[in-house]
Amino acid sequence: MISTLGRYKVISEIGQGAMGTVYKAVDPIIDRTVAIKTINLNLSRQELEEYEARFQQEIKAAGRLNHPNIVTIYDVGKTDQVAYMAMEFLEGQELKDIITTRAPTEAEIKFARDSLVLQLPGSNETAGEVAGSYADVLTYGLKDTYWNDYVDEVRAITPQKLTMAAQKLIHPDALTWVIVGDLSKIEAGVRKLNLGEVKVLDADGKVLR
Repeated sequence: MISTLGRYKVISEIGQGAMGTVYKAVDPIIDRTVAIKTINLNLSRQELEEYEARFQQEIKAAGRLNHPNIVTIYDVGKTDQVAYMAMEFLEGQELKDIITTRAPTEAEIKFARDSLVLQLPGSNETAGEVAGSYADVLTYGLKDTYWNDYVDEVRAITPQKLTMAAQKLIHPDALTWVIVGDLSKIEAGVRKLNLGEVKVLDADGKVLR
């Protein structure tokens, strides 16, 4: 494992993908922990052009956004072997931990409850949005009073109830990733991720291969 990237001191490896590796690191100048996402520059010319273009697009997109649920980009750089971006480091956990060893805390659930309740008025400001909410009732077979009871139901969520629901609904080993794009440009990279069986579908959802 590399020990430094630019001025950043690498602490550990977080994960790997088709494009490169993500590291946990420290900015020694301001003593800030960061996550550093890299792209390997030791690729074929075609792969490098494709991945670097996607990497730069991701940097620009993230740099233009400012939202509590989107990590902040602090810095970008390049060495002889990798291009990288340093971003906000967030502590996380595996999905399987939520349903086994570490249930969500009361503070985490309160944050989720407040977020769901507070966003409700803004999600139903127009006639179209209200119609969409009632369309959900029909689409998913919800009870007629679903939206009337929504706030009380959300506020009644407890760590125990959430854990039971997660154990029933979350299956980390059976996740399906849906990736949309130009097949000629993304297929090779997707297969390199080794996520499992890859199926190619057309715009209507018909399996091609």
